[in-house]
Amino acid sequence: MNNANDRSALTDKRYLGAFPQGHTRGEVLKNIQEAIEGYLERLKVHDEPISPSIDAEVVEVIV
Repeated sequence: MNNANDRSALTDKRYLGAFPQGHTRGEVLKNIQEAIEGYLERLKVHDEPISPSIDAEVVEVIV
């Protein structure tokens, strides 16, 4: 997430097809949840399988 100028964003769209963003961290997290829900709904509508879990790493960088 990028929090420059109080604007946050998730910058990886490989799986969601979107760049969830918002003016606050809470807004970004809400938009991420909505993007995930939309992604899963699209898979369901098109009868596509949900990919197995992938390895993920959460990294916090404080500058």
